[in-house]
Amino acid sequence: MFLILLYTLQSISTEWQETKHLWRANWCIIGGPFLSEGDYTFDAEFSLGKRCNSQELVSKSNMHFATQFHLI
Repeated sequence: MFLILLYTLQSISTEWQETKHLWRANWCIIGGPFLSEGDYTFDAEFSLGKRCNSQELVSKSNMHFATQFHLI
């Protein structure tokens, strides 16, 4: 099972932002504006059609440095 789509949502927004797969486990946020306010929720879709949603997984204090993040 592989991760094929990943979206992010800031707690201060109602609009999901698409991400782009760069390489290996690195993804970047597409579009904007990128705001370092509020926590981030992730919605993932996998190759077998399964979906996973994690509420407020990344706090705003951990996302201020860039729009690129690494999935472990």
